[in-house]
Formats: sequence, structure tokens, C-alpha cells
Amino acid sequence: MNTTLLIVLLALSTYIPRVLPAIFIESIHFTKRWRTFLRLLPYTVMATLIVPGTLSADPESAAGSLAATLIAIGGGWFSLPPIVVVLLAVASAWFVKYVGS
Repeated sequence: MNTTLLIVLLALSTYIPRVLPAIFIESIHFTKRWRTFLRLLPYTVMATLIVPGTLSADPESAAGSLAATLIAIGGGWFSLPPIVVVLLAVASAWFVKYVGS
């Protein structure tokens, strides 16, 4: 099979399932409870994916991983920009690993 055709077909097979809900979501009326649930779902999924990775990021320095995780949670709590949260978390992990020990 032609490589270009294969790439186009694979792109369509992933694009169509993503665009169909966006097209039809306007016609669906959710209750207030479901709207709240759907609005909070991305935060929950991201936390579920990210937190285990942050806690096991550096096997040599569990304290550094924990410090970075706590700093990231605090930055998110105070609605800091994401790049600031990432830079603070990295700086705290570095500080705990290299300066604090």
C-alpha cells in the first residue's frame, strides 16, 4: 500500500472519532451535575496521569520528587501559570537533591 495513502487513512481514522463529538455536543443537553462532572474531568485525568510520575521521577532522591510534587500542587492551587509551576518544581527538586543533601 502506498505510504501516503496509509498515512491519510490513519489520520482520518483518528480524526473522525475526535471531531464527531464536537459536532454533536451542541444538540445534547446535560444536567447541571453532568456539566460540572465533564468540566472537572480533564483536571482529574491529568492529576491521575502526572502525580505518580512525579513521585517516581528520580529514584535516587525521593525527597526531591516529593518536594517538586508539593510545589507543583501549591502552584496549581494559587493558579500560577503552568510554565512557572514547572520551573518552580524543577528548581525545588534540584535544590533538594544537590544543595539540601
